Amino acid sequence: MAVSERLAHSGGNVALNDISDEKLRAEVDLLNDEGFTAYAIPGDLSNSASAGIVARESLQRLDGMDYLINNAG
Repeated sequence: MAVSERLAHSGGNVALNDISDEKLRAEVDLLNDEGFTAYAIPGDLSNSASAGIVARESLQRLDGMDYLINNAG
């Protein structure tokens, strides 16, 4: 999650994804508590339908996207 923290500290709004909803929400809560804008978008990126939902929801919440960093695995 270091990349998302760095982007947030640089002024970016971030949408984070993880298959683990609990872990995801904890990271997003930390960023939001620090005053940054972060969204939790849970989903399994190994499933194409779920990946599509994650992508669409990210675009909607962020009102567009400047960078996409894939770090699944």
